[in-house]
Amino acid sequence: MGLFADRLFGDQLFGDHGRDRASVANAGSIGSRCCVSVVSEETTNQQSCGGKKRAMLAYGLVQISATVVSAVSLAAIAVGLCAVKQESRLFNGCVETVVAEGRSQAEAVRYCNGG
Repeated sequence: MGLFADRLFGDQLFGDHGRDRASVANAGSIGSRCCVSVVSEETTNQQSCGGKKRAMLAYGLVQISATVVSAVSLAAIAVGLCAVKQESRLFNGCVETVVAEGRSQAEAVRYCNGG
């Protein structure tokens, strides 16, 4: 069928139907289990699981902390944008007032900028 079909379907084209993959998946799942209760290896398994639990807890705390920092930063940006919007309204009001007095737009912008 070609290289693409071989990669897409793998061994299933020849009647294997994934038996090798299932055995590999089972072996991987057995090897990845933590805290298997065997009497002679109980303390070793608990110690290794304790380290993994602490590492996962630390990772979770770092993720939550990063999320909180992002939320606070976005809130600060939003507050800053509200201040810019208010300043823009005041500036536009100043320009309209100066133009209404009979000056040109350029003179009004210069005047409202403080110049």
